[in-house]
Amino acid sequence: MSVQGIQGSVALAIALHRSGRLTEAAAAYEQVLRLDPRNFDALHLSGVIASQTNEPAKAVERITRAIANDPGNIGLHAAHANLGAALKAVGRLQDALASFDRAIAIKPDYAIAHSNRGTVLAELESDEAALASYDLAIAIRPDAAAAHFNRGNLLKRIGDLGAALESYDRVIALDPAHVGVHSPRGDVLRELGQLEAAIASFDRALTLNPQDVDAHAARGVTLLLAGDFAGGWPEYEWRSRVRNAHLHVPRRARTSPRWLGAEPLVGKTIVIHAEQGLGDSIQFCRYAKPLAHLGAQVILEVDPSLTAVLSTLEGVAQVIPTGGALPEHDYHCPIMSLPLAFKTTLETIPAGGAYLRADERKVARWHNDLGARSAPRVGLVWSGNPHHTHDRYRSIALGELLEHLPSEYEYVSLQKEVREPDRLVLRQHAEVTDPTTRLTDFSDTAALCSCLDLVISVDTSVAHLSAALGRPTWILLPCYPDWRWLMARGDSPWYPSVRLYRQQRRCEWGTVLTRVRKDMGALPGC
Repeated sequence: MSVQGIQGSVALAIALHRSGRLTEAAAAYEQVLRLDPRNFDALHLSGVIASQTNEPAKAVERITRAIANDPGNIGLHAAHANLGAALKAVGRLQDALASFDRAIAIKPDYAIAHSNRGTVLAELESDEAALASYDLAIAIRPDAAAAHFNRGNLLKRIGDLGAALESYDRVIALDPAHVGVHSPRGDVLRELGQLEAAIASFDRALTLNPQDVDAHAARGVTLLLAGDFAGGWPEYEWRSRVRNAHLHVPRRARTSPRWLGAEPLVGKTIVIHAEQGLGDSIQFCRYAKPLAHLGAQVILEVDPSLTAVLSTLEGVAQVIPTGGALPEHDYHCPIMSLPLAFKTTLETIPAGGAYLRADERKVARWHNDLGARSAPRVGLVWSGNPHHTHDRYRSIALGELLEHLPSEYEYVSLQKEVREPDRLVLRQHAEVTDPTTRLTDFSDTAALCSCLDLVISVDTSVAHLSAALGRPTWILLPCYPDWRWLMARGDSPWYPSVRLYRQQRRCEWGTVLTRVRKDMGALPGC
């Protein structure tokens, strides 16, 4: 075929590509490559189609060949940018960054490349450089909705919520039908405490895309936080579809029907399996008793660290560790779907008091080890999982906590995992007893909690454990709390023995701890 013929075939393929007819366009590019294997446009744009059809490795190979074959092509800046996107998709972030840099070196005012470069930098957690890239993209093209959106996502992640909201609002002003912006905008509004506005944002997201998994799940969390359990539980079921949700569903449990309250359970066996954090298992295992009252034999499948203490739960026939052999059973249910199955409202939460018990022999050993009591004993937990999305909001430095606590008490650390800066502080404060090397599982922690007059904890699994044991438990909450603690309340409908201390300003614990210190003065024995 003549050069003119090949050019005509390329033009046809590009026309098909632009019209969205990707399969036909890909075939047309392949036809060109059979005739001219080094053709820059066919290699480059067939690579773009590979990216569009979720074949990033093929995209990398095709676009790399295009660049190598014709390094002086007029479209080289676009090829480098598209290669950067493909490299990012296969996880080669440093190579992707280099590709975007090459694209920008050729075309410094290439707004899309600046924006996509920012996204790579954000994944590399080079937040300041990422923000600078987004700002440069916006300076070049103020109407670049994608750059505003990416900027909003970064600001949301680093906790600059007001600025994130401004970026999202700018996206909507530029593109009211933008499918992706309304759900993260709702997340920001929820974290700012603007629940009605957040729900409206999620509703808009679902109007544009009724199958938006993130919007459904986030809407459910927001409704639950607002105390609207009737609306919240059904939407919360979407959590299992959220990407990277890390929800555990036992393999064999999937072969049995899922129970959500419709079928009678008399004479049936049901497996209740943990799916998220340890605190979630402790909070929702309480439903074993009402399940047993329906006539079921209840099998709990939970993290191995919980099996001993949850074996004290009324209504449980057997507790097995996650991944252990499952007995024959008729139904299964994720533990956090039980409130939906029981149509739980604020008024019907099964919260009659303590529902877990500590091993009496372990309690006696701890009493002996702690020795004679000279003052009220207070257990302390100051940090949670460092990998938790909101850890920087919910954890407290040990030094800051101790600075605000009165000296006339006996303090006992319940903090199993101690971060290095806190470890140094702990060594400097001999008045804090630290027996945590002997806490092998939650049954040991439960026994230790039972020897204490009060547990003061940030929002972690130990707070749930202490409360489930019926121990006086004061929970220190960030400005934006987890949904289970609702809004503005000083108590919890889930745990009668809990008192909640809430931040009024994000990351500001001083006022919270001042109130804690004042209230500790009213403890019996002080």
